[in-house]
Amino acid sequence: MHRMLKFVTTIYIKGIDAQGMLCSIADVIHKRLNISVKRITIGTEDGIFEGQIEVCVYDTSDVARICEDLRNIENVTSAI
Repeated sequence: MHRMLKFVTTIYIKGIDAQGMLCSIADVIHKRLNISVKRITIGTEDGIFEGQIEVCVYDTSDVARICEDLRNIENVTSAI
């Protein structure tokens, strides 16, 4: 099945800041084929990071899989 239409969505992510966190997040997104990143914004304060990842996906199941993979990263407390 070839999917044609993509849409842009934002995933909100939060967790405990740790060395290599951005690399782990990028690795999860990189492993998902046909997902284009439009923007990543991540900041940290008092040991907690929060961010937004704007991606192009085909459907809500793509979003659900990315969020599940992000939540499986150690120290990530939420990805919605």
